[in-house]
Amino acid sequence: MIRSCIVLLAGACACAAATDDWPQLQHDACHTGHTADPGPATGKILWEFDLNRETVGKPSQPVVAAGRVYLGSNAGIMRCFDAVDGRVVWDYRAKGPIFHTAAVEGPRVFFADLAGYVYALDAQSGKELFAFEYGLPGFSAAVVLGEGRIFLGRRDGLFYCLDQQTGKEVWRLDLGASVFMTAAYYDGMVYVGSEDMIFRALDAKSGKDTWKTPKLYGLGFFWYWPVVHKGRVIVLTMEEPNVPGVFNAVDPQGYARWEELKKSLKDARYVRHEQVPYVKENLAHDQEKIAQWLAAHPEYQTFYVFDAKTGKQPYFAPVIPAATNTNLMFPPVVLADGTLGTFYSGTHLFHDSWHEFYGRFDMDTGRIVERTGGCTRDQTMAHSSSGKRVFIAGDALNHVLEGTPHLKNVRTIRSFTQSGQGSMAIVGKSLYYVESDVLFCCGE
Repeated sequence: MIRSCIVLLAGACACAAATDDWPQLQHDACHTGHTADPGPATGKILWEFDLNRETVGKPSQPVVAAGRVYLGSNAGIMRCFDAVDGRVVWDYRAKGPIFHTAAVEGPRVFFADLAGYVYALDAQSGKELFAFEYGLPGFSAAVVLGEGRIFLGRRDGLFYCLDQQTGKEVWRLDLGASVFMTAAYYDGMVYVGSEDMIFRALDAKSGKDTWKTPKLYGLGFFWYWPVVHKGRVIVLTMEEPNVPGVFNAVDPQGYARWEELKKSLKDARYVRHEQVPYVKENLAHDQEKIAQWLAAHPEYQTFYVFDAKTGKQPYFAPVIPAATNTNLMFPPVVLADGTLGTFYSGTHLFHDSWHEFYGRFDMDTGRIVERTGGCTRDQTMAHSSSGKRVFIAGDALNHVLEGTPHLKNVRTIRSFTQSGQGSMAIVGKSLYYVESDVLFCCGE
């Protein structure tokens, strides 16, 4: 896989945790994926740890706090590593596979497993503080911490709020369908979606619905997460496989309209493997056309933006997912200038474009205002943001980033052979990343 760093503009980031730690999934309870720490300037591997085929859940990432790195595996083992030299400080065997990411608050590390247990361990010693069984079918989402509570959805649709000190239930809510999505927490609200395609904002103290959406379009939320930023919540759904042949069969009139729109897009005339030049005027033109299309055909949305307080949509974001073998697009991350970094397919409306762009999405205007040149790829791309850099793990994108003239100091960090399903934890000048069954630390 490929890790590349892109220097972007400086600015402010909302919902940021303290620097020098990466204590939760994508850094904080808002899942911004951003830290003010600089991250590494080179791709030098400082240390690596082979999990010996235990493997790690695809969406899982290491978390880092107080000089320690915490990572669980599908074999049900939670490990604590020294962040500097990678030695194992302690390990703990859970009752079932640990599919997702741990979280650290003060002296405790929290996580859940597929056997239905929620755990708290002493972060320094690994001593078990509690292990409460909440039953099958267990948990595949990451725990989220806020207000001294643990927020976590179970695979059968029960959503729990637990006390961090005791592990006891504060409240629960039956969402009516499976919960694979990791929740987000911000300003007294918990945000989560269930697989009936309903997305909710819950009062963190009582568990009552503050607002919920109608049924959203798409096939599922799956194991990813919402991102909360600038008073809004960004939610991605898995797109339906609207390849042209299928789309033509089920909706010939709609297919004809799509063909007409495609011809009107200035950047749409390219072939596979051909890089698409960045032209600011083309980008603005195409964004407006796609926004108009989605306003008229909201059933093709997969990138949703909601007001965090009311659940209203301020606009139809013209972000169309690119085709992937996994059919999932990684959630956006907050960049240093306050925009969002996101992958998208650019000008194609449906799931037939293997061309990938990386763009800066302006939360105020609801438009992508800058992008890289597009190039084909077929795997999920993970990314995290640190200081003025974005680190990307995935395939077939590094030469495009390096060849984009309006982005400066772009360079390849390291290449592997797998796609980037999980994301990177960045602390100081070090980056921690898992590829399949190996934990890497890159730094200077």
